[in-house]
Amino acid sequence: MAKLKLTRFSAYELTPEEELNGQTLNGAQKVLLQTEQSQIAEQILNLDFEPSDPLKFAQNEAFLRGQLSVYQVMLDRSELAEQSLRSLAAQSLQPPQSN
Repeated sequence: MAKLKLTRFSAYELTPEEELNGQTLNGAQKVLLQTEQSQIAEQILNLDFEPSDPLKFAQNEAFLRGQLSVYQVMLDRSELAEQSLRSLAAQSLQPPQSN
């Protein structure tokens, strides 16, 4: 079981299996994140550049691209975690090899 680490922020000591399970998203979560990505991409495309305030445009775009990036990292991690868990499960089903 995950153990709480005493730090300034909440952090846990996770086993590799806990980490993989925590990174794995269910179908509804994947659909939600993909929908959020789509909405953020639309917002990026619809950003208006105001020559009088170029910094505002850059800040808004950076904020939205950051959100887009976080969702993509979560989706990518989930896919890799699922592959790792499938691989571990397949290895545990194989009979031990005798020498």
